[in-house]
Amino acid sequence: MAESRKAVSFEAHNSPLGNFSLPDEAIDIVPERRNIDYSESTLHVGETMSESKRTQVDELTLLRAWSDWNSKSRIDYLEAILRLTVEERRIDRGASWGSIQDIFLHVLEDYIWWFENVPQGRGEDEFVALLGRDTSENELRTLVQRVDNLIHKFMDSLTSEDLGHPYVVHGTSGSGKTYTMTTCPADIVWHMVEEQLQHFGELNALFWQLDVDPPVHAWFSSELAWTH
Repeated sequence: MAESRKAVSFEAHNSPLGNFSLPDEAIDIVPERRNIDYSESTLHVGETMSESKRTQVDELTLLRAWSDWNSKSRIDYLEAILRLTVEERRIDRGASWGSIQDIFLHVLEDYIWWFENVPQGRGEDEFVALLGRDTSENELRTLVQRVDNLIHKFMDSLTSEDLGHPYVVHGTSGSGKTYTMTTCPADIVWHMVEEQLQHFGELNALFWQLDVDPPVHAWFSSELAWTH
């Protein structure tokens, strides 16, 4: 589970993301792909598979590829959740965040916190919680659109030099103890990679208990994957 979100103040040291803002307009449920150059990891014109060599990629390219892969996964899991009855997706199953729907909403909450509130320097008092709400199908779809939009906005704004830019967050843990946490855009993205993988694995187990096949994805489907 993610760490407590009781941030009481936030400092961004001349961060290039300090003026980060979310566009007002909604986007289609299928996010548009960025024009990322994956050429070093894929076949070149006139090259056969046997001649193709896997080459190293920089961290920013890898982070963008993971973000794209996770975006597709979020959309597919949303559709799987919406195929359940309202009762099936809202019943407390004793999992990390209770119900299937609230586990999914927790992941969306974390994306909004780390990709929107933190770069904008907004504290917990400006954060709108999603858990436990009577969220409708249309609201779920709108939230997924919002998250996809802000992630693409965040990732498109990054350069390799930005990845290690420090963010110092002063907060209070769930036990009431104050702390100072220094993080950076790279760590934020990697954290959300593991956060989504962790909780979607949890969703898989709950789907299987309902005799429902979850919409699992293999990294082989990534545009960056060398496998052919």
